[in-house]
Amino acid sequence: EVNMDIVPRTVRLFINGVLQPVYMSGIPDSIQFYFFFNYSEESVTVLSLKRLSSPTDATVIGAKEVKWE
Repeated sequence: EVNMDIVPRTVRLFINGVLQPVYMSGIPDSIQFYFFFNYSEESVTVLSLKRLSSPTDATVIGAKEVKWE
């Protein structure tokens, strides 16, 4: 989930609907998505990209913040 409406802007990752315990803050005002694979048989599927009316109301206690610099 990318939240461009708050300061600092944030990115949170959900895997199979579960919020992961690390997030990024201070991201730039324009972003692109890239995927890196170690092996030829790996794959990624983007299920959806959509604009949410409000951020997902979920938190992880003790989540680690990674600051974009």
